[in-house]
Amino acid sequence: MVNMKTLAPAKVNLHLDVGAKRDDGFHDLLSLFQMVDLADEVEVSITESDTLAIAVDTIGMELPHPNTMSVAVDLFAKRAGIIASIAIRCRKRIPQEAGLGGGSSDAAAVLKLLNDCFGNPLSPCELSGVGALVGSDVPFFLGESPVACVEGRGEKITPLAPREDLEGLVVMPNSKGVSTAKAYAALDKIGRTENPLCPSLDRDEMISMYGKPLSFWSFSNSFRSVMGTLSDLYDRLDRVAQGYPGCFGGLSGSGAAYCYLWEREQEFTTLRTKLEDLDLNVTIFDIKCLHPGHSGATVLV
Repeated sequence: MVNMKTLAPAKVNLHLDVGAKRDDGFHDLLSLFQMVDLADEVEVSITESDTLAIAVDTIGMELPHPNTMSVAVDLFAKRAGIIASIAIRCRKRIPQEAGLGGGSSDAAAVLKLLNDCFGNPLSPCELSGVGALVGSDVPFFLGESPVACVEGRGEKITPLAPREDLEGLVVMPNSKGVSTAKAYAALDKIGRTENPLCPSLDRDEMISMYGKPLSFWSFSNSFRSVMGTLSDLYDRLDRVAQGYPGCFGGLSGSGAAYCYLWEREQEFTTLRTKLEDLDLNVTIFDIKCLHPGHSGATVLV
């Protein structure tokens, strides 16, 4: 038996501008992805078998079948010509329907582990191609950099120099996640011109802004306009951020998680207490943004 495990980090979208729906059903995106140290733990066990057998066991959260990990195994096995009994064990910490990329990161972790276990039969480019078949965010998690400009449907990735000074909080509503498919459908219904909460940034502006002090950030998220009953919660979270100069707050992905970030040398120890005092029925995660050599709960190697 071969057994390997790794951490699958979440991401936050610092900026997300969704374009019109394309002929292929996808949308052109302009986004800034940042990995954080909130992570699932993924373990792969491989035993010899005359047929391909796939089993996925999750701890802490029930996942549907098929899921991103089982699909990743199936696609990898077919692409690499592998026949074996493959068992996946995943300890879930990243909440579902949060816009944090948990399913995509889990799939990327499985693909990387399988490729290592079988002696790297797929090149990085081939592995990324398989990942893109699982989901649009998977190629980012297969990449080398913890922060990147992401374009197209998610396949165009430009690594950026990661910052080493960012930490914060992720706030997740306890009672409601957000379906990505429904969020896109709602966004298509209102149209891009009716989305004043997402002022346009061009690609170069977005990339340049990442390196500036957070007081200069004007990142936004197209999905902020279609959050329905969660809008009141985000309005309250926005007001909290506005009370802390130098703190950035915004929706991640298609929701439902909301992220606060600040530069590490700034003191924001009272922000968590402020949120807890508001009694918002949320779960709060402390996070740090990942970078090579990061010394926190997750290490990029």
